[in-house]
Amino acid sequence: FAVLSHLLPPRVAISGGYHGTHLVLQQLRRLSGGQKFQVVPLPEPGDVAGTLAEGDVLWLETPVNPSCAVRDIAAYVAAARGAQR
Repeated sequence: FAVLSHLLPPRVAISGGYHGTHLVLQQLRRLSGGQKFQVVPLPEPGDVAGTLAEGDVLWLETPVNPSCAVRDIAAYVAAARGAQR
């Protein structure tokens, strides 16, 4: 909650994960009047540059709750850094 309130991202890319995270995002979106915190599907690392814009947040959970799917954090970091250029 604190980091999202500080960053005020226009969009948050997230797929699956902890239900409470989604509830917090819904509440923050409501508090922003719908102007911030739009939830979009988490793209694959190779699609990050074409999907996300400056200020957007990638929200990664690994392993993902409850499926235990594992995300490649290094690949997402590299993709996000590449998208900034």
